[in-house]
Amino acid sequence: MPNEAVVEAVVTEAIGKEYTAYEAERYNALVLARGALTKSAAADKLGVANYATAIDGIFGKNWYENEACRKGVKAEREMFKRAMADIGHDEKVERVYWQRVKVAAGYQTSGMKVKGSETLDQKTMKELKTIINRIIAAEDSDEGVAESGQLSCNAKGSLMDIFVKLGGDKLTLGAKV
Repeated sequence: MPNEAVVEAVVTEAIGKEYTAYEAERYNALVLARGALTKSAAADKLGVANYATAIDGIFGKNWYENEACRKGVKAEREMFKRAMADIGHDEKVERVYWQRVKVAAGYQTSGMKVKGSETLDQKTMKELKTIINRIIAAEDSDEGVAESGQLSCNAKGSLMDIFVKLGGDKLTLGAKV
């Protein structure tokens, strides 16, 4: 596993130049943030965010997907893994925390990615279809519509008109799928 000197050399190579005093300060902040997180590894959101910010400071934004700094990030992760192991955490815990660090740095897991969302009209149309189908099913049942359901039955025509105005097809109503 790499030690701090190896990581420092890899980081120097990754950023393409020797450390300036400012960069050395940022690297020290990274080392301190890693230590603080691994020592307090108890779902410490602030520690995770600080560590992610420190990694951003060394490798730049989107370090988790930047090919140019992959070697340096890999070395830093090895240091993180070793620090977690030194305090008794197994590899599963280390992976969970590394994922939290990536998320804190802006990485989006597949569950976080935005999927196509429905418009208000589309949602309303779906809900209206459900309501209208419920009324039709009650009318078609052997028991008929009880007195308490007469208002719904009377409103069915209006609901169908709204459904059509929103883009729905009347022929799909009441269909058993």
